[in-house]
Amino acid sequence: MRKIKESSPSDDYTFRKDCATAYKTFCEKVFERSPLKFQFTKGISCLDPSVILNPTIADKRLSVCLEIMVSNNWITGIKADGVKESFKVFIRNPVVQKYMEKFKREKERLDDVFFSLFAVCNSPDNLRSFVKFILILSHGSAFVERGFSINSECLIENQLEESLVALRQIYDGVVGAGGINDLVITKSMINFVKNSHNRYLEALERRKETSREKDQAVAEKRKKDMLKRELQAKKTKIDGRLS
Repeated sequence: MRKIKESSPSDDYTFRKDCATAYKTFCEKVFERSPLKFQFTKGISCLDPSVILNPTIADKRLSVCLEIMVSNNWITGIKADGVKESFKVFIRNPVVQKYMEKFKREKERLDDVFFSLFAVCNSPDNLRSFVKFILILSHGSAFVERGFSINSECLIENQLEESLVALRQIYDGVVGAGGINDLVITKSMINFVKNSHNRYLEALERRKETSREKDQAVAEKRKKDMLKRELQAKKTKIDGRLS
């Protein structure tokens, strides 16, 4: 707008308003697909060091987490009660509170912190198994690193693995650059975004080709299995006649 000499203050205002509307719509779409809207995501945040510093909130979120786990048969009700009691004792330990207060997300791994504290506090196996389960569920085959990553189990069904990996890579890239406020938008980044639709079409075509090849392989396998069953039936019939 600054380069357009003929633009009036009214045009400038309209442009800024449209940008604000577009930004708001974009944020709404992001939140629609965000795992933050799931109760289980809120529940597993009971392991967040900043949440543990407030034991009352941590207890409530743990209860939400355990209720969902029990309803999905991931854990029995008896084990859930045991985990709840062990967790209450653990997070109220002065050593744990002190360590969580000093936790540095940028430098420390979450799994290392928990299992080091488990050894110091001599925590029971039920709590260790619970924390291990949550960290694995949250991260899948990825490293636990310093916090909670995007959990594909809690996202909508039509988000593919490539999308989840890309989201994590973008997040790590922004954090590595110093945060959203310190991120410098370069010309190469702008050009990369401009060409994103073409790359999407190419990827879509590759995915279709892969799907066709997979369907063809399944059809051939089905045909071979059918032929095999026919031959076995004929063999059984011949063996019956000979006997």
